[in-house]
Formats: sequence, C-alpha cells, structure tokens
Amino acid sequence: MSKLLMKGLLGAMMVSLSFGAHAAVIDCPNGYTNLVSNTSACQYSDQANQDFLNHDPMTVNAEAFFGYTDWSFIDKDDEVSSTSGIWSLNEPKWSAFDEIMMIFKSGRGTTLVGYNINFGATSGTWESPFSAPLFELKNTRDVSHISFYGRGATAVPEPSLLMLLLLGLGAVALGRLRSR
Repeated sequence: MSKLLMKGLLGAMMVSLSFGAHAAVIDCPNGYTNLVSNTSACQYSDQANQDFLNHDPMTVNAEAFFGYTDWSFIDKDDEVSSTSGIWSLNEPKWSAFDEIMMIFKSGRGTTLVGYNINFGATSGTWESPFSAPLFELKNTRDVSHISFYGRGATAVPEPSLLMLLLLGLGAVALGRLRSR
C-alpha cells in the first residue's frame, strides 16, 4: 500500500513540474497605491515584464490583473519616459467600460505594475513604481510607457455600426416590397 502511495505522489510531483510555474499578480505593499493618484488598488506581476498585445491571451489577461481575464486594450502613452508625470484618459472611455486599469512598464526589464483607476477619474499624477524596495533596484527606474485597459464594456453601438444596421434593414424591407 505504501509503495503504491509513494508512486502516486512521485507521479503527481512529476506532472506538476512538467506544467511549470504560472506567473501571479501580487498586491503591492502599503504606500505603492499612493504613487498614482485617483487609483484604488495596485498589483504587480512576479514574472511578466512585457504587456504585449500580440500574445493570446494578452499578458494582462494571462496574469489576471485584479482577478480578471477579460481586459481589452484601450490606449498607450509612450510619451512618459521619466520617473513622474501626469496621466490622462479621455472621458468618453468611461462610457464604454465599467472598470479601467493602467499598466506601468519600465524600460529596464522590471515586472509590470497595474493600478485600478477610480471610476470616472480621467487624470492624475504618478511617480515611478519601479523603485526600491519592491523591485530591489539600485536606482528608481524611468517608466517606458503606460498602457490603459478596460473591462465590463457596456456595449454602446458605434454610430457607423448603427447606420449600417439601419441600411441593412432598409434594404431587406425594400427587397420584400419589390417581391410583392
């Protein structure tokens, strides 16, 4: 019996090792949420260091930032390249999403840091989250870019899509009239 149990445990360990460790997001230590104004929470990845859009699923979804895997890319601010600044987001974005987060990426291979934006907030200040002791770096790192992601879309149809739908319905109606 014990031999069978040992073989089972050994087999389970081999299977778990073959899958590899999956990255996880971790809540930021106290004080890190205060680095970015108008935000309610901060998380960072323990492994992901790129927020690529060409991955399937996107890195932020694979990492499950703030417990969700259905984030959609909104915008990217490449004009930051410093250790502090002002972030801004067009107000109409809130009409399309229930929740928006920003992801900070450093230019030096650090992990990603995400901030959950307070509902309705369209701007705020930020300081680089890539500083000691969280990332154990010698110096504060510049932010390469900030990406914005949204989720929980309220699905408001675009005016052009609505017009196309109306044209299609009109064509169907016209076709039915002609066939009589």
